[in-house]
Amino acid sequence: MKYPSLLLIPILTSHTLFAPKVMALPQGAAVTHGDVRIAQDAQRMVIQQASERAIVQYSDFSIGQGETVDIQQPGAQSILLNRVVGSSLSKLHGQLNSNGQVFLINPNGILVGAQAQINVGGLLLTTHDIADHDFLSNQFDFVGKKPSVIQIDGEIEVSPGSFVIVLAPDIELKGSIIAQFGKVAMIAADGASVLLKPGEWPQIQVTQATYDAWIHHHGFIQAQGGMVEITAASASDLIDRVIFHEGTTDVSSMAIVEQDDQVFLRKSQVAINTNNTAGYIDVGGVIDASGDKSDKRVDIEGEAVVVRKDARILNNGGAEQGGGQTHILADYLSVEKGAEIEAKGGAQGDGGFVELSGYDELSLKGSVDTSAQRGKTGYLLIDPRNIEINTAASTSINSFPTNGGVYAPTGNNATLDVADLLTALSTNNVTVTTADNGAGNQAGNLTLATDIDLDTIEGTPTLTLRSDNILSIGGDIEDKDNDGVGGSANIVLRATRDIQMDTGTVIDAGNGTIKVNVTNGDFIVTRLVSDASDTTAVDITVGGSIIDRNDDADNIILNGENAILAMQANSFIDRLEGKVPILSAVSTAQDVKGFSQTAAGNLQLSRIESGSAPLIGFTATTVNGDIIVRGTATEQAPGIRINGVGPLTLTPGGADSNITLDANLFTGNGNINLTAAEGEITMGATNSITSTAGRIALSSSYNQTIGLISTGSGNLDAISLEVSGGPDTNRGNDIVDAHDVLNDTVNLVAPNGGLTLINADNFVSLESTVKNFISDNLNVSQIFLNETDDLIINSLTGNITAMTLVAGGAVLISRIDTGGTIAIQADRIGEFYSSPADQLAKQNQASIAAQTIELKATTSIGNVHDTQLTAVDYLDVDTEDLSLELLGEVAADNANEIAVQQVSSQTVGDLVVSDILTPNESGRAKVFLASLNNGLDLSTTNIQLDATDTLGVQVLKIANANPVEVLLPALNVVQSWALAGLALVAPGVNTRIATNETAGAQALNALTTAAGRMLWNATSSLNLNFAGSELDMTTTNGNLAVTASGAVHVRDLNEDGNAFGTTHGDISLSSNGRLELSDRIFASDVVQNGQRQGLIDLSANVGNIAIGTNADVNITSTNIQDSTAEFGLGQEPSTQTAIRIAQNNQTGTANITIGSPSTSVNISAQGGDIYVAAGAKAVTRDVQERQLNINQSTIITAFNQTTDSVIPENTALDEVNLISTPPAAASIVAREGRKITLSSVNIAGFNLDTAVETQAQDAAEDAERATDVVVAEPVVQNTEDEQTRLSVMLDTVVPGCESGESLDNSAQCMKKQGFKEFLRSLVLGRGFPDKYKGLP
Repeated sequence: MKYPSLLLIPILTSHTLFAPKVMALPQGAAVTHGDVRIAQDAQRMVIQQASERAIVQYSDFSIGQGETVDIQQPGAQSILLNRVVGSSLSKLHGQLNSNGQVFLINPNGILVGAQAQINVGGLLLTTHDIADHDFLSNQFDFVGKKPSVIQIDGEIEVSPGSFVIVLAPDIELKGSIIAQFGKVAMIAADGASVLLKPGEWPQIQVTQATYDAWIHHHGFIQAQGGMVEITAASASDLIDRVIFHEGTTDVSSMAIVEQDDQVFLRKSQVAINTNNTAGYIDVGGVIDASGDKSDKRVDIEGEAVVVRKDARILNNGGAEQGGGQTHILADYLSVEKGAEIEAKGGAQGDGGFVELSGYDELSLKGSVDTSAQRGKTGYLLIDPRNIEINTAASTSINSFPTNGGVYAPTGNNATLDVADLLTALSTNNVTVTTADNGAGNQAGNLTLATDIDLDTIEGTPTLTLRSDNILSIGGDIEDKDNDGVGGSANIVLRATRDIQMDTGTVIDAGNGTIKVNVTNGDFIVTRLVSDASDTTAVDITVGGSIIDRNDDADNIILNGENAILAMQANSFIDRLEGKVPILSAVSTAQDVKGFSQTAAGNLQLSRIESGSAPLIGFTATTVNGDIIVRGTATEQAPGIRINGVGPLTLTPGGADSNITLDANLFTGNGNINLTAAEGEITMGATNSITSTAGRIALSSSYNQTIGLISTGSGNLDAISLEVSGGPDTNRGNDIVDAHDVLNDTVNLVAPNGGLTLINADNFVSLESTVKNFISDNLNVSQIFLNETDDLIINSLTGNITAMTLVAGGAVLISRIDTGGTIAIQADRIGEFYSSPADQLAKQNQASIAAQTIELKATTSIGNVHDTQLTAVDYLDVDTEDLSLELLGEVAADNANEIAVQQVSSQTVGDLVVSDILTPNESGRAKVFLASLNNGLDLSTTNIQLDATDTLGVQVLKIANANPVEVLLPALNVVQSWALAGLALVAPGVNTRIATNETAGAQALNALTTAAGRMLWNATSSLNLNFAGSELDMTTTNGNLAVTASGAVHVRDLNEDGNAFGTTHGDISLSSNGRLELSDRIFASDVVQNGQRQGLIDLSANVGNIAIGTNADVNITSTNIQDSTAEFGLGQEPSTQTAIRIAQNNQTGTANITIGSPSTSVNISAQGGDIYVAAGAKAVTRDVQERQLNINQSTIITAFNQTTDSVIPENTALDEVNLISTPPAAASIVAREGRKITLSSVNIAGFNLDTAVETQAQDAAEDAERATDVVVAEPVVQNTEDEQTRLSVMLDTVVPGCESGESLDNSAQCMKKQGFKEFLRSLVLGRGFPDKYKGLP
């Protein structure tokens, strides 16, 4: 729609719909939701709200002059909705106060009178209603159709940071609204949605336009540091959205303001619009958004906008900030003479930005000021015209140089003759621009339609082509003659949108420079050439992308030494080609895709950086030259940074082409690949290659020098290093530390992934923090890796002369198979299994195979059973020479352990152990060595173990038919070992345990040891003098004889189920202390030779015997070959006794206890008899000191065949206590031909002490006197006589009956009394009472 003259539109008069004041407080209040109490007197109403949300309806809500309504709310975010349901408009002439937020809805209209004062936390005045459920659910959608007015003549003030929202079809402001740091919104519409969030300005969206929206602001709005929004939204196509701004709108503020303990940091903003730009806005008065904020903004947008001559639109900077942004946009824009628009810089800042756009018509007669006191002048953007540079005559453009060296259009479709341009360039720097005269209505494009040949120009002119929209380059711009000799022109290309070079076009600045700047669009490049040296020869900055239009042809050619190509884009930068000595490229959003050096020469990368969402990543290649990543003087080691998922690839080409990193490399999730196929890779000591989650791979022919490589990748090849070796034998093929050799700075970090070493001659002095280590088919002279944490070696194979690995944590090994020496030092060394199936598949396969293996651990090597004399999980090795060392001992389970097993696939060649070293500390070191199929040689081992340590050695045979042995040092050396435990195991056929004597290896058949625990599992006999406390001995053929110097516990120490036994032979054990028997004890006679074997002789010379009191016991003698042979164990119960368990104390306690309520005991002799005696050699008789206790769940059997008949009289029980709780008799059975004797009553003689002897002598004298007097038949002595010395002696020798016992109810009491009478009869020489005869 065209408007003949905006200034002829009539100004509407103020609405005068409101009558004078009425003395009346709100009437007809009814609470419809929430907790509300209302009280009032003549001139004051108090509304107390206890709930966060409440709704009250009124027939009328008015406040007369002199009247007050106080609303007391729970907090600043509480809301009270006041709805008028009557027919009267609300007339507010008095005071309205609240500490929270007040909504007032009256479809009839609202008047805030000139004397009114409203002081509330937040305020919404509207003529539109809202549904209760929407209000209560914070869905503030207001809708209304009734044409009504809100007029504000009085004062409204809300809490700092809060809001005033006025929503009605017609709005007039004559009074004042104050909302410091908050938002004031006047919305003329029939519907709007309001979003309220604590701490944020309300967001308002018009949902329904009105027919004739109208806003007249000729009052005062102050929202310093806040925002003012004035919107008129109409549904009509006529000019019926009218906004008059004649008053003052002040949103100026300091940058940071503190008030009432609240700090407000907000932008200042004014927005005046007619909703989708259709409508009329009349701007007068003052709009002030000035202040110390960098993001100040004034937006005025309508179909027709008039900035009147009395208008002042201020958006200036404060003491420290620059001017703000002011945008006035319309189809028809008029800025009258006298109007002032300012966006000036403050005391320190630059000028701001002013945009004036009249798309169909623009009249600019007022003043615009973007100056700055000390900073740079700002920008004024106005509607441009189009210009084309061609060979035609110049039209609609100013004559140069009247405008200070600037060609600018004077009308639409301007043309500039290139000849005129070259003439001007001969004496001046020239700018061709579409933006400076600003009265046009065209797009503002600049088109170069012909070549510009600058080689005829002397000096160093600067040509600037500046388009306010699109700059099209359809011709060449060159400063070189036909011989290629260049001038020194500087070429500047600027555009607001795009710069587009047509296919085949070239810009060649000779020895000058090229600068390209695109504000919001792309730069489409074909070819740029510069011969400038030691400077930024080509500088490209775009708001969009840099796009290659040349496909694989060269884009950038920089021939000068140390020339720099600098590129920066907000979107992507295509992968370009050409020749560039130094490249710097930054994308703030997407990819820097890369650069291909197509001519010989090095490529230096000084700063490459992508945005947060790269898709392609960065790739740099050379055809014949090095790639060098470096820093600059102003940027310390910026290097290359590729964010997001984009990869980074550097590939120099040509002979002897290297990669040198003097700066850092980084990717987000992208992989990093550096490949110097015919050269070296060198990092500085302070430089790093880092990826958050990508893999890092370095591959070269020759040396790699490593600073820091770090990645969070979880892949096994998170870090991959390869030195393949090249034809030049004078160059090294090593991977080395860039730091000093003795420096502990970490080089390789992959805490979630692995290190893969593919090849190198030497890999030395590197420190790492990686999870896995994997390398195959190596041909390496030396590896030295210092790992600071745990490490898993998945695979390390090839030919390695020497490898040293030092780790601060655990080293877990899946497979190492190399020649030479492997030396590992770690907190813990063990095997790695990826799953239980993997563990099963790797059983008895070497985890480490090398000629020499040296292992040092702080905590453990392998895994030893903490309580038994066995290993849970050996570290399997295949080596000729093994050295082991524990570096510390701690008092903890699963620590201080060494368990290593030789699993050589060879059938010859013993495992020779050079060292077994543990510290002389209080911890319990446990060292277990095994050899599978081959021997184990400790004969010359440097063994440093102390009395708290345990040593276990064993040989096993699976596939080797040759004899193998454990070869120990000489017998005198072995006997000198003071150990907590000793395990000697050689159980297979053709295996033995031997000692290295002067005459050669001798089978070990006699040993004296001080080891605390002893495990023997072999195929031969052994006589053992044992000073320890726990014993486990088994043999497959031969006799085992043990003499223990103290108490001993016979039990299963290696969890094979056996504690003491021989498959063919006899076993005997004699202790000089308590003897405890657990688990399985056995002996067998499997050869028929007329000699009885399978004998079990267990005795304690001092102390008691406990059988199965803490664990189940099975004692078995088996003789089915020579069961009738004599020469068993003694005479009791026969000369065929196969099991003898005897307590041999002559005096004192002599108890044998068999079983317990919680254990079971089985003592079985097949083909032999059983004898168990407590006090077998006793010389005193005290039944309390001689006890044989047999608990329930005990089975004692002697038989030839299990089907033989039970013969009760073949079982003799003398003084045996059968204990059963609950009652369950033990099973004691002797079958036909076999005998069992269980006894605690054997007496070799009396040995009374002195006191008892005296009493006995006195008693004898009394007896003599008695016999002298009484000659008649013997007189029975009174059994209850307690007075004579004979009675005293008898009571001392024979204990009396227990409490509650009598001759009638206790057989034990009867026995005691019978024995006492037997002794009395012997002393007195009289007859024995009949009632005691026949007692056992």
